Amino acid sequence: MLRPENIVCLLVMLFLASTVFSRELFNFSAAGLLLLSIFFYDKNKVRVCIIKNRFFLIPLLLIFLSSLISFLVNFSFVQQGFNLNKIDLSSKFLLLIPIIFLFDQFKFDFNVVSLGFALGAIGAGVMAIEQVFFEHRTLAIGSAGHHIVFGAVSSLLGLASLFICFSSNAYGKIIGTIGFLFAFMAVILSSSRGAWFGMSLLLIIFLVHSFYRSRAVFYTLIAVVLISGATVFSHSSIRGQVFDRVLQAKSDVLSYKGEKDVVTSLSQRILMWKLAIRIFLDHPIVGAGPRSFRQQHKLYAESGMMKPLDGNYAHAHSDLLNIAAAQGALGLAAFAYFFWGLFKRYYNVLKTGNQINKDWAFMGLTLLIGLVLFGLTESMMDRSFVVVFFVITQQLIISQMNFRL
Repeated sequence: MLRPENIVCLLVMLFLASTVFSRELFNFSAAGLLLLSIFFYDKNKVRVCIIKNRFFLIPLLLIFLSSLISFLVNFSFVQQGFNLNKIDLSSKFLLLIPIIFLFDQFKFDFNVVSLGFALGAIGAGVMAIEQVFFEHRTLAIGSAGHHIVFGAVSSLLGLASLFICFSSNAYGKIIGTIGFLFAFMAVILSSSRGAWFGMSLLLIIFLVHSFYRSRAVFYTLIAVVLISGATVFSHSSIRGQVFDRVLQAKSDVLSYKGEKDVVTSLSQRILMWKLAIRIFLDHPIVGAGPRSFRQQHKLYAESGMMKPLDGNYAHAHSDLLNIAAAQGALGLAAFAYFFWGLFKRYYNVLKTGNQINKDWAFMGLTLLIGLVLFGLTESMMDRSFVVVFFVITQQLIISQMNFRL
């Protein structure tokens, strides 16, 4: 008979393994964790859990409230009917809070969680290979629905899977390195230059960490990275695709410098960023309202105040600017409080914690830095599955550090 902790552990594994492999399994496992958090609700432990995790829970509440205030102030329900879909995304920050009460009751093995990330990384690679080589798509999107987001999340899964290499379990190390190899393949096949750059930077940080953590692991990872690169770039079509994307980036920069009217990926991003800044300056306190970027673009373009975009974009291709435009200074403050609280907690554990907690903290910090990094040029937090993935994985890591403080 399965014990409660085994059921929770299986759902966590399924959640991580299906992140970009199957949206249905991902949603099912997330919903299962939420239902179990209600089923195992213990009112005697809630107060203690809230006190321990207030640095995490209060910002989640503030993020929802800032979105709700912006929604009400901008009278979205008057202009477009009472459209609660406008706050659907921010409500997930509130909805996911009970899961930390569930994780706070069960202790998970670090290697098991790393294995879950490795399975997710392998799933990302399988999806990428299927979509590019069997379905003949030009780029891989997995179940993420967008190649940039797919590449970004795949890189986080691959890097998190490497943490199992610090264990003494030989089979775990093999699965972790295989996971990284598949994630590396997924990132390359996503054709996302941001994901390529972000994964490279995060990998360098991880290698520096492993150099001080374990020299054996460091040299093993160097070999794995070289083998991964040689394996992926041995395929002529992949090599050609990478070179084409790099040359396209150079061409975009030269085109923007020489003739700003040419429509390129770079020129469109810059226009979106300028529009988001303009919206923020016109609505500095509470923003123009959640999910309002497309509507605001239409208004500014029709009035001649901004040059129209070559497409019907729903966000600003930057988390910072998208939050500023949608929720103003209130939203920026809430998200800054959220990210700073996480960073401070991980940093303090890395300074004073025991070794297992340091591994948990560095894993959490890797995911945090990765999300912020990818969010500089893409609206990561404007996507539901990214919010669910990030909040639940952070809840899991924080709860497990609490057990060992």
